[in-house]
Amino acid sequence: MRFLLHEMDLAGPLVRIGRSDMCHITLDDALVSREHAVIRFAANGAFIRDLQSRNGVLVNGVRIEGEVTLRDRDRVRIGAQEMVFCVAADRQELPQPGRATGQMILCQACAVPYPTNASACPHCGAPQPSEEITRPHLDVRQNRDWALTLLAESVERALSTGDHGAAERAMSRSAAEIDMAAQARERLSERLIDLFATLGLRLAIETKQSRWMEWALSTLMQQALSPSAEVTERLDQALTQSLAPASQVLPSFASWWESRGGVTDGSQLKVLNRLKRTA
Repeated sequence: MRFLLHEMDLAGPLVRIGRSDMCHITLDDALVSREHAVIRFAANGAFIRDLQSRNGVLVNGVRIEGEVTLRDRDRVRIGAQEMVFCVAADRQELPQPGRATGQMILCQACAVPYPTNASACPHCGAPQPSEEITRPHLDVRQNRDWALTLLAESVERALSTGDHGAAERAMSRSAAEIDMAAQARERLSERLIDLFATLGLRLAIETKQSRWMEWALSTLMQQALSPSAEVTERLDQALTQSLAPASQVLPSFASWWESRGGVTDGSQLKVLNRLKRTA
């Protein structure tokens, strides 16, 4: 198994993968369950099975159900981690799959990545664009959006169950990824930025920690994205709770938002004016 720059020899008959130290392969990833998956070796090949994990197992970009055969150079994604299954040269080579492995494309409509061999986005149903538009295809290893989408799901799940500790852990990792992209001047999808700004404000409101409000507003400014209706609503709730950060982010955000123009909606004007008064 190849993971990052390392190659690991898998000794069967069973290899367990998960976050637990008891697993044969331990992945330090909040998106990985304690016992996430198991690889089984038999005379007729190698097989992987999802151990009823929260976020599932993807082989070549497709979520598996039940036990699935692994073939040479199959890409296995567990949480935000991707590994490549390789058959050793001294073993009988297993048949290659009849499709390209690990190739993804971002949906032009909903910005969610999906396998290039699909004719349409499985998330929103939008047809795949022409080949001229889709080049170059995205390699899963380089697709930050994919990991952030999974992290957003973890934050939302934790918030919905009231597990603020898990929500903060997933949000901290998401913030680090987004901040790293900002430092590299990498543009992320507007859908993800809007989603994480909303999640950051939700977390600030529920935990009464203004630092997540500060991060959400700073990120919107860094990515040059005006607040959506949902972000505006959450921001209004945060201001109602007097969650004003101690830094200068509120006056900076109010000036930046107003300078962009186009704030004509009544509810947005109300929040903008509240921001200016608070600042």
